Amino acid sequence: MRGNMQRNTDRSSTREGAVVQYSEREGTFGYVYAIGKLRAVFPSKDLEKEYQQLLTPDDARAATEEQRLYNVLSRPENVFLAREMAWIFEIQDVATYVLQPRSSVELQSMVEAIKPDDPTQLEYDVIIGTQEPISGVNVDLPAVIVNRLYHFTAKGFSESIPLPTGISQMPTGTAKDQATASFRALVLAIFQDMLQLADNTGDAEKHRALNYVSLNYPDIYALKWQPSGPGSSGLNDLLNFTGVEVRHSPLSNARTIMDVIFNYTSTTGVVSRYYTTVDVTGQFPFLVTRLQPYFER
Repeated sequence: MRGNMQRNTDRSSTREGAVVQYSEREGTFGYVYAIGKLRAVFPSKDLEKEYQQLLTPDDARAATEEQRLYNVLSRPENVFLAREMAWIFEIQDVATYVLQPRSSVELQSMVEAIKPDDPTQLEYDVIIGTQEPISGVNVDLPAVIVNRLYHFTAKGFSESIPLPTGISQMPTGTAKDQATASFRALVLAIFQDMLQLADNTGDAEKHRALNYVSLNYPDIYALKWQPSGPGSSGLNDLLNFTGVEVRHSPLSNARTIMDVIFNYTSTTGVVSRYYTTVDVTGQFPFLVTRLQPYFER
């Protein structure tokens, strides 16, 4: 199983000029902290036929097949069907894992995750769990036992990031609205850049550190935001996000700690670097040091 392997590769991905790069050695596998999209599929013909018999006239009038499937699986009397579904987790539109809930609590979260949202919004699911053998699942994918899963939209995520002080203290009006919209767009651009890493399947130490920080540390999204002068606020267009690196920290000893380093480059080519450290020893990563300037060691 991939969970018992160790990798020693350097990989990078470029999106709109921002390079996401992992360097140095890869960690061992076992835990998973991944960002992607969950879908439920029928692993056998008989299960699909059983689903069709459970459709009600109201279900049949639903606008999409996704809505019909959610309607059926979400009814308490149909929990048996939800248990038998093949729950596939896709990363960058590629089927990556087959999931199994640890308990009925996680199963309910998985059912809610496939509920259709606003079709104009990007949707994401996050899984936290462990790679373990799963019996009776006829899907040729690595298996993950899910201990936590949650769902969000791109809009909801950007709106959950606190506004920088320079914006929040602006008087209500058009200027503040424009500054807020610019910041929300910046949050999504950086977040999506960090998801573009090739083969970020959330099972390497570096993957887990980056995914954790991107979702749980809002300070990283305010780095580019600098007041342009007294009493004003705006994006500093002379400073552009150009990438993020993840390395094993010199602090690693008995525990596994990663440096997540953010790079910004000015129009004159001067690079500014900031970093935070994340402990990924266990299944649930956590922050060790807050964001601060980074100097090459």
